[in-house]
Amino acid sequence: HQSMKDYISKYLKKVFDLIRKNQKLSMIIVIIILLCIMYFSIIKNVLILILLVFLSAISKLYHRLFKNYLGIDFVLFSCVAASFMFGWKVGMIVGWISLILADYFGNRLSHTSLISLITLVIISFIPNIITGQTFFVIGIVSTFIFEVIAAPLYMLMGSDVPKIITFLSSHFLFNLIIFMNLSNFIIR
Repeated sequence: HQSMKDYISKYLKKVFDLIRKNQKLSMIIVIIILLCIMYFSIIKNVLILILLVFLSAISKLYHRLFKNYLGIDFVLFSCVAASFMFGWKVGMIVGWISLILADYFGNRLSHTSLISLITLVIISFIPNIITGQTFFVIGIVSTFIFEVIAAPLYMLMGSDVPKIITFLSSHFLFNLIIFMNLSNFIIR
């Protein structure tokens, strides 16, 4: 049996031989590791934003399977979370990208998407206006404001009232559930 010291010695020799043979690659790896360490918080934030957009983008795929008017998606949550953590500009951009991708992948990109795009601009300001509240409270207030603004706009666009009621009630209920369950993961 080899002793632990001999094993480590042989392993380190192999590593250093590999580094000597691939100096350019080794230097690139070291630089990437150093950059990741130096910019960890920025990288983490970008990954959070990508995750929010991804969740939103796939959240309306169920529309491809069956036609309905349910408001079950992560778009509003993503907009509010990004605004809460990174400010209204980032929140608005995340909200818009999330909505466009979600509607595109769910085959729902239409004139009514414009209503949500306009409303998401307003919603992106709310986490910065309501200060001193928990993310959960801000999320519920944002959801309520979204519903209040969207309802008359959908009516002006000619949507049927039963479809509007179905969408807004399911949208509010779904967002209530996700804000209740995911609020602990969102911090400033």
